[in-house]
Amino acid sequence: MGDHLAQMGHMEEAEAYYQKYLESSEVIYQQTGTITSLRDVIIALAKLGDNQHARGNYDEARAHHLKAMELAEQYIKVDPSAEELITYFRDKAMHSGTEE
Repeated sequence: MGDHLAQMGHMEEAEAYYQKYLESSEVIYQQTGTITSLRDVIIALAKLGDNQHARGNYDEARAHHLKAMELAEQYIKVDPSAEELITYFRDKAMHSGTEE
């Protein structure tokens, strides 16, 4: 739903869905500790970061992307094939402080 709202330009409403997605993903990860639930937390952080960037909230975007990168470092310890996530989120974090 958040992606659909974002595509329609309803960024504030999309943020609310992404925030709920993050909160529920964090709870599930805390309860299960599975790699899949960790991936969901990373995705939610990335979506929140992208949303904040699109709205011009660059500091918040950078914070979300840095957190996603930090968790991606944990993720690749279990799944080394996902190492490109580190570069992806590092690039996102570096560009989150600027307009594109």
